[in-house]
Amino acid sequence: MINPLGAVLVAVGLVAGLRRPDWRWFRPVPVAYLLLLVGFVVTGGKNYYPLGLLPPLAAAGSVVLAARWTTYRRRLFTVAVAVTALFPVPALLPVLPAQTFGDTFWTALNEDQLETIGWPRVVAQVKAVVTDLPVDDRRSAVVVTQNYGQAGALQWYGATPRVFSGHNGFGDWGPPSSDGPVVYVGFAPPDPAALTGCRRAATLDTGVDNEEDSNAVWVCDGPTMSWEHTWRLVRHLSAWAPGVCPQTKTATAFVVSPRSSTSARNRPSGAKTATGPVTPAAGSAPP
Repeated sequence: MINPLGAVLVAVGLVAGLRRPDWRWFRPVPVAYLLLLVGFVVTGGKNYYPLGLLPPLAAAGSVVLAARWTTYRRRLFTVAVAVTALFPVPALLPVLPAQTFGDTFWTALNEDQLETIGWPRVVAQVKAVVTDLPVDDRRSAVVVTQNYGQAGALQWYGATPRVFSGHNGFGDWGPPSSDGPVVYVGFAPPDPAALTGCRRAATLDTGVDNEEDSNAVWVCDGPTMSWEHTWRLVRHLSAWAPGVCPQTKTATAFVVSPRSSTSARNRPSGAKTATGPVTPAAGSAPP
């Protein structure tokens, strides 16, 4: 249905559901869709939030058009829908190699598909930063990420110490109980009011130009206060991490620790230097 002909079916079903007296039982579906559509546009919700209501609207549109059209016209339209539905498949399903997909126009149709690429590489690079810590620090270190996507990937692949994030619902699993070093992963440098002694240790490379590419990993000595108080600064509810403007963010990987030096020995191999506008510190208000 992510094509112009599918939109025709949805539009016809929407109008019929609102106008036809004998379809009053169906009316809550188009009403709910319109209300949700307006609500998500106003609040900046994801475009896929109301998609669950499109299949019944398209089905209703199919009923209307099937009653109006001849058999030949119905068959012609069905073939056209099937053919045009194939066009966005690379944007919806992983049918192309990751690098090939990242270089095509299909990424503009579905940026979320692009964001599924590169997570094993991210985890490996964060793990390299953790491995580079002194043995005693590795035992007590925790990983804190700026968004729940980073935290979820690190947890899923299980290659690092325990992972925490203050982003949205993931923050309910915090705060950490360890006062050891903090490996911080994010778009922007750690908030100095929350974490102390931070240095940038690595820059992430996902292999494609997505939101995680060029993000930073820092090693920090620990929280500025107890985690119970610091967690209040780390917690945030937002569509993106605070202090990060999607139009100007610079991605990098950092490790925060006053005990760590900035020598080449502590810098993960292959780390690249991020370039671009400076973003506000984590914890500041979104732009």
